[in-house]
Amino acid sequence: MNGSIATTTRSGPGDVIGIHNGTIYNADYLFRRFKPRRFAEMDSELLFRLAARAARSGRMDVEWFKERHRRCRGQMTAVLASRLDPETVLVLKGNKPLELRTHRKHRAVLYASDPASWTRSWPKSAAGGSCLFPP
Repeated sequence: MNGSIATTTRSGPGDVIGIHNGTIYNADYLFRRFKPRRFAEMDSELLFRLAARAARSGRMDVEWFKERHRRCRGQMTAVLASRLDPETVLVLKGNKPLELRTHRKHRAVLYASDPASWTRSWPKSAAGGSCLFPP
């Protein structure tokens, strides 16, 4: 398991990308219950596999994803997106820090667990908007 390390994972042939910071304590049980394909021994992979299934019709089924995510136990904050539905970004704000910024010109959503890491390289005025989620 990955502990509380921020993990970036790709699902399948690049359908879902994102980052997870935290630990899903019951990931092994949920892999057995939901039966997604598993390639790594990382708890984060569960979130990416569930997001890939939720988007397989071409639109992210947020309610389907939320129903399964509710069964996850542990500490987690994650940002997930599917190339099949790039307009939908799943933001899971748990008990880990998260800051989101948008860049209107580049139509981008930026995220970090430590906003100080981008203060000089990407100031709020350049990004166009900011939303800080406290830990």
